[in-house]
Amino acid sequence: MERALVNTTFRLNYILSIDGTTLEDLREPENLTLLKTLIVDELKKNELNLTSRSSRLPLSEQLEQEVEISPKTVQVSLNRQEIGGYNILYLFIVCRGVIKRQVVILVTNPQKRGVLALSRCDTRYLGLIWSHLTSKMGQIVRPISITSAFTTELFDKSMQEIPASNIFNMVGSLHLNFTVETIGNSLKNIIVDIPGDVLEKCDSKSYVQDIYARLKKQLGIDLSQLELTTIRSNIFMITNTGRIRFNQGTSLDRSDKDTVAVWTMIDQLYTYAERLTTIPIPV
Repeated sequence: MERALVNTTFRLNYILSIDGTTLEDLREPENLTLLKTLIVDELKKNELNLTSRSSRLPLSEQLEQEVEISPKTVQVSLNRQEIGGYNILYLFIVCRGVIKRQVVILVTNPQKRGVLALSRCDTRYLGLIWSHLTSKMGQIVRPISITSAFTTELFDKSMQEIPASNIFNMVGSLHLNFTVETIGNSLKNIIVDIPGDVLEKCDSKSYVQDIYARLKKQLGIDLSQLELTTIRSNIFMITNTGRIRFNQGTSLDRSDKDTVAVWTMIDQLYTYAERLTTIPIPV
């Protein structure tokens, strides 16, 4: 089940309740039935398009039987860095031979007020899910934008979990993409690739800031003044538009102390989303 988190690019959202309703209610049969009806109706609207892409399209009257919405819950508890327990609700939408599996992962923590959502889902179906949460379950759904400061913080904290002797093998090279505003848009992006053997020599307190300092000294360019739009390594990829991918350099095994735990990064994302939100919560 947890493997659905790795090697998949997700869109990040943060969900808050405006009336005290919890997303555990999404598991209730009436909510799942209503959500399934919305998905089936959307499939029926697009039947002609689907037919041209799949020879195994069920007949309209059979879609109710073919569409599956499978909620599955797992619990995660981390001992490292005193991270508490999480409840993870996996929502899978499947219609074999018609659409690819749609995945929405909802992460909740009793000690935190909101829900972190990671989705790999067609915008049509994701819109239906968010609309259902908003209109029927009293939730507010907000996209998460990622700042340059948090991007570097996430990478630096992830690097602290890796033994210095293992950085080259685990992290590989570091890819940094910056947005540049110039007259006439003659230059839009600056891309920097840092080899793993260079990373091994960087200051472990802040790898990215050390890279900035080295490049400023050598090239006279202060990258810290630019917007960091993408950071990518064998550990993870994250963009300022709120997309994240946990790569092969991460681990789902909470006892593996020589790798970067996916759940550690999710905990940081959760805390970041809490800091960002300004949505008032009723008392």
